[in-house]
Amino acid sequence: MPTFGITFEDRLLSRYDVEPSTGCWRWTGTIMTSGYGQIARHGRNVCAHRAMWEHHNGPIPEGLTIDHLCLDRRCVNPAHMEVVTYSENNYRRFQKRTPLRTA
Repeated sequence: MPTFGITFEDRLLSRYDVEPSTGCWRWTGTIMTSGYGQIARHGRNVCAHRAMWEHHNGPIPEGLTIDHLCLDRRCVNPAHMEVVTYSENNYRRFQKRTPLRTA
């Protein structure tokens, strides 16, 4: 689909569907092998969730990253994201995805 004359914001805001049961805004554009959405901005590919965060909240501060609180890498709902340090994001990833041993 040609994108001439369509603004970045228009493309960004037209490429997700709302999942009613979770409230996730599931990215419908290009999906990288990592599972994250991708969109071109100024000739460079960027992560869709980061672009959506910046559209709604402004730039992500230097040295910080985005944590998906919903654990859905395709989700671009800013309400499902939080700006955290890389170490906090890694800690949370381990806590959320590693089952507790009971024995």
